[in-house]
Amino acid sequence: MKKTFGRNLRMASHRYDEDEMEKIDTLAEIDQKAFSKVVNSKCTNSKQNGRELDFEGKRETTIDGVLRGWNSHFKRLYSFEEKPKFDPFHQELV
Repeated sequence: MKKTFGRNLRMASHRYDEDEMEKIDTLAEIDQKAFSKVVNSKCTNSKQNGRELDFEGKRETTIDGVLRGWNSHFKRLYSFEEKPKFDPFHQELV
């Protein structure tokens, strides 16, 4: 049960991230002002060094921490939760 809950939570998180990225991509193409507002809302002011970013609930305030956060974010975007299903006819092309 715990394993199923964890899997469902990861899948829901993945779907949410996909929806957010799709929303940001659409705004980037259509409405630059709204795009900037959404992107800037992900950042918060910090008394320490001016900016901090939130990656999956963890606040990063250092340059290295932000780089690690972006690195893990993009790795997660391009990884598969499950084995992808390809059409056998086109599988060799992939």
